[in-house]
Amino acid sequence: MLKNAYLQFKNSAFAKYVLFYSIGMLLVSYNFRIHQTLSDWLFDDIFVSQTGLTYYIDFRPGYPPLGKIYLLFANVRSIIPSISQSDIILFYNLISACVAAYFLYLILRDTSARHKRLSLVFLALPTTLIAIIGYAHSDLFALLFFLGTIYFSTVKNNYFISGIMCALGTLTKIYPCILLPILLIILRKLEHRALLLASFTVTFLIVSFPFLMADPYMYGSTFIHHLSRGPCETIFSTMDGFIGHSGFPHPTYDATLYSWQFIATYEPSQLDHFVYLWKYPLLKVASTILSILFVLGFSFCAPKKSTQKRVILLSISAISFFAFSTFYNSTLELVLAPLIVLTTIDFQPLYTTLLLIGFEGVNIIHLTIWDQRLVHLWNTAVLGTYFPLLVITVARVLLYGVLFLSIALHSIRAGDDDG
Repeated sequence: MLKNAYLQFKNSAFAKYVLFYSIGMLLVSYNFRIHQTLSDWLFDDIFVSQTGLTYYIDFRPGYPPLGKIYLLFANVRSIIPSISQSDIILFYNLISACVAAYFLYLILRDTSARHKRLSLVFLALPTTLIAIIGYAHSDLFALLFFLGTIYFSTVKNNYFISGIMCALGTLTKIYPCILLPILLIILRKLEHRALLLASFTVTFLIVSFPFLMADPYMYGSTFIHHLSRGPCETIFSTMDGFIGHSGFPHPTYDATLYSWQFIATYEPSQLDHFVYLWKYPLLKVASTILSILFVLGFSFCAPKKSTQKRVILLSISAISFFAFSTFYNSTLELVLAPLIVLTTIDFQPLYTTLLLIGFEGVNIIHLTIWDQRLVHLWNTAVLGTYFPLLVITVARVLLYGVLFLSIALHSIRAGDDDG
């Protein structure tokens, strides 16, 4: 099976594009002296490296264990000194992006051949380029498993591999687990559901086993501490009056506490994203209800046999989760772009491209607000960050509205044609 997959990749036009793309990315990185280090991104990597603490035992990081796998790759330089930390991070991001794009290409090839070139467009998006050469992270690595789950569950109907991919994605960035309940609804046969759930559970437990044995409370805190977090950069956060980022506004050593100890230490506040006090609690309830209604609604509509329709409804169900979430940050565009492509595979490619341009334009503005090297542009313009955050939040809501309305109208027309 692996041999056949390799030969298909080798003989595809996608492989040639990826080769030139990879060479181009390496040249850009080296010519512009773009150097990535662990200290360029997450506060916890810096703190842990300086204090000698151990993740999931002494310290509660923001990501599950596979989300920190780039730390292992970065240590390769201790074996091969000629390879810099920046080189390792660049290759890690580049390979993850290319494999994720290849899964997208395979899905499109078997469901909408006219859209398969959009997998190449994904690699060319500014958000993707910045994610590859900009910093150390695991967003692209998680996306690889996310799209792999969709591919194996819809195109290949291999629910064993799909469950494994979904578990590995969840152990990287948590959000891929949203695909599990959607698939459990979409799949009609009980044995398929059982196989998917069993492979997910076993994979999750096997990878988690050493961390559970070391300190199950700290390991569990890695996942559940996100439940106390407030809204961020969405219409819900704007309506509740929270204008800010999702960064950690506490002394870094607070992450040495279990999540429940951390919550008990601080009084909830409307200024504290990590122990947030909602001004209008009904907004959180509305977000939850809307997410559930749309995710379940689209999931139950999935047909039994049409691979294309299952891909569309699986993708729009996942988009619904992000669209009605109280939380957003600019890296989620890496997930939304492929989902937008998959949701609109029975639209004209031009329309899909225009949607991508719209979402990407909003996200580029969003990135300038997040990046500490660029945020001064807004401050010098006497705008601060409030105004651009408000603009991109409203713009993104309008784009979601256009997407959902287009899906509804397209479905109505398709129903009339069938009638």
